[in-house]
Amino acid sequence: MRITRSLAFAAAFLIPSLVLAGPARVDGLVGNPTSSRNGLFLEDELNQFLNPAHAYAYRNRALVSLGLTSGGSFNPLGGVTMGFGPAAIGLYLNRPRGLYTDQDALNTVLTNLMAGGHGGAFALSEGASAPLFLQIDLIASFDLGAAQVGIGVYAAFGRTLTRGEVLVDDDFATTTNTLSSNFVSFSGGGVLPLGSVAPEVWVRGGLSTAWNDTLAQPADSSLDPTFDQLQGIRDTGSIGGGFRLPIDLDPVTITTGLSIRYAQGMPFFLDRLTNPPMEDGVTTVSSISGVLGVGVELSPVEQFRLVGTLSAELDTAVIDTNNDEEGDAFAGGRSSTLRVRAPVLSVGAEANPIDVLWIRGSFARGSPDRSTRSGCRPTTSTATR
Repeated sequence: MRITRSLAFAAAFLIPSLVLAGPARVDGLVGNPTSSRNGLFLEDELNQFLNPAHAYAYRNRALVSLGLTSGGSFNPLGGVTMGFGPAAIGLYLNRPRGLYTDQDALNTVLTNLMAGGHGGAFALSEGASAPLFLQIDLIASFDLGAAQVGIGVYAAFGRTLTRGEVLVDDDFATTTNTLSSNFVSFSGGGVLPLGSVAPEVWVRGGLSTAWNDTLAQPADSSLDPTFDQLQGIRDTGSIGGGFRLPIDLDPVTITTGLSIRYAQGMPFFLDRLTNPPMEDGVTTVSSISGVLGVGVELSPVEQFRLVGTLSAELDTAVIDTNNDEEGDAFAGGRSSTLRVRAPVLSVGAEANPIDVLWIRGSFARGSPDRSTRSGCRPTTSTATR
């Protein structure tokens, strides 16, 4: 059984809307900003990262955050959403991939392919990967009268180049090591306001690449390289979507939410000095994750709000491996893990005793994994001609 507590303070001096939304509020009221539960059950400006149709509702606002959370993380981010008649355009910088959105399945796949995701070592070859440095959100939302729709693009990139020298057979060789990581996601959604009810839907797809290219070239350029390997991940991406149904029963808002995602990825390793170039066996990592639950917000007075959520979480990971042995014989295996947490309960509150100070606290309790199954199933087949 896991219990977490957080206390967050937020103060704003430029734009009044700043005190009403942001990472400090999300972490203070629900906890764990990487969980999909945040956007599903809590009304906040950060919801435009989950469903870009919300950008129109939060137009003409700036968001600046140091990203300090109860877990000790430091993820500063900021940006602005501006309104232009029936349209709104938002630009935000430095939001970490997977934060305040629903990328759980892709997070599982990338963690299995690279220790800790981008910036960690590749699981297949233990070579380093590049961290994501430049992270940009671009959001556009439009008011169609009866509904709001929106599209969002998120892109993050990282690249490093290192040169050096190594001694090979009593001679120096110049080494070049290039690391590159890229991640792009596209989202689209809509909100249909119907009085006290405002159903909404969204879809999201993402693509990721990462590679490590190492070359050792003797000083005599007429000689062949002494080391030439390429490793990384390929064919890695995700697709998913979600649904929210907020019902406003002033002073109570009840929100039902569902989010489900699928992701898949593959590592690769290539030694260019062999003839033909040697490739490693084929490994595929896949994951399905989902969250279903309900959130309740109670605001009897403007200066106080109470938020409670009750949800269930599902996460699977499947690793399939096929290794080529002696050209025709294939040996493979499958390992799988299923994790279910239900129920997951959180209760949070926020108070605004004076204009520039918000005080927030939350209490969260998640049951142990109700069903955890992990196994390995070897498979062998022989190819015939």
